[in-house]
Amino acid sequence: MPRPTRQRVDAVKLAEAYGLKPVGRRPSLPVYLRETWRRRHFAWSLAWYRAFSRSGKDRLGALWFILNPLLLAVVYYVMFGVVLQTRQGIPNFIGYLTIGVFLFHFTSRSLSTGSKSMVGSQGLIRSLRFPRIILPLSKVLEQLISLIPALGVMLVVVIVAPPDESITLAWLLIIPAVLIQTVFNLGLALIVARIGAQSHDALNLVPFFGRYLFYTSAVFYEYDKFIDNPTALALLRANPVYAFLTITREAVLNGRAAPLGTWVQVSVWALAL
Repeated sequence: MPRPTRQRVDAVKLAEAYGLKPVGRRPSLPVYLRETWRRRHFAWSLAWYRAFSRSGKDRLGALWFILNPLLLAVVYYVMFGVVLQTRQGIPNFIGYLTIGVFLFHFTSRSLSTGSKSMVGSQGLIRSLRFPRIILPLSKVLEQLISLIPALGVMLVVVIVAPPDESITLAWLLIIPAVLIQTVFNLGLALIVARIGAQSHDALNLVPFFGRYLFYTSAVFYEYDKFIDNPTALALLRANPVYAFLTITREAVLNGRAAPLGTWVQVSVWALAL
């Protein structure tokens, strides 16, 4: 009887010597991160393929990267700016709204697609061995790819629509702002992807969370016009999505950097998630 045991132990050692790992055993965090870095090109390729294969099914193709948020901005302008008059007191409401819609759409889509990244890729998960973080990561990168041309249109709208804005060096702050927002979106996507993989029922709550973020991020209005309570204002301004919108609005509409505290706020949120 001892002989098979010795043979089994030797086989385990031999497998370990060749780098084979037991199925289902989780690697350490450093190993997992190294493996993810090695697969970064796969994440980019997967994001690129999904972004353009999705748009390729439509006659207008990649134009929907731009038309989607642009049409949303038009609808919100009519409903909130014209009908509900939330534009009152905002000097450049078109620019204010356009920035809000385009950048919120980036986070909203990262949240919704990230939540289903694990559930919708079961075939890939069963077929190949790779870090599962690649799936929500590729979803966020897919939204980033869609955002890049949309940002160009957003800036054109700001320049053309009255009152037109002048191009300043402060516009370059959009780059670090979007990069930090991408990290934040990835954190959100990782959380909801994990929750969605464990409970399909939890996926039904994600749209409600997205609606909550939308209405509390001042996409189409200013807090000060409707809320007088200082505590409520402080809680709403702690919303990281609102902070991201504020940074870009300050840079594009006012030609200046947002307060340092706002940058610290979004950075802490991005790293914390």
